[in-house]
Amino acid sequence: MAAGIVAWGEDRVSGTSDLGVPVRDALVEPRRDDPALPDRRGGDRLHVVTGTELRSFDLETRHLVATTAIDGAVALTIDPVLDRLYIGTTGGDIETIELTELDALRGDATAAPPEAQPFATATGAIASMYATADGRPPRRSARSPSPASPGSPRPVPGRP
Repeated sequence: MAAGIVAWGEDRVSGTSDLGVPVRDALVEPRRDDPALPDRRGGDRLHVVTGTELRSFDLETRHLVATTAIDGAVALTIDPVLDRLYIGTTGGDIETIELTELDALRGDATAAPPEAQPFATATGAIASMYATADGRPPRRSARSPSPASPGSPRPVPGRP
């Protein structure tokens, strides 16, 4: 089996890129089959936050699809049920971008990138987030002011 993975598994690095910006968090959005799109390809992007913005890259072409200014952007997660990207900030804000809006940019190079929408505000800076596969709101972890006592994962206040 291991020989098959090596021979046909595309298990090698086939390319690298220098983004030219500091990367605070990154995630790969899986490809979705969407018959409503001209090429039937939804998702299939790399999302990167830099501390000041979100950058979304098409994985097939490696082109920058959209750049959205988000002050303090440091954490990312995707809700696979709602097709929604969540962006956490150092100020405790959680913002969202509908992934279908990014899909629409593939067919229209003149379209403006989607704006992030407010979702929730947490107490303290957000260090990381994760979304469950059942469509519930994302969970977050926060760092305490002291590096010696990091925060623990807990739900976003005001959300079930």
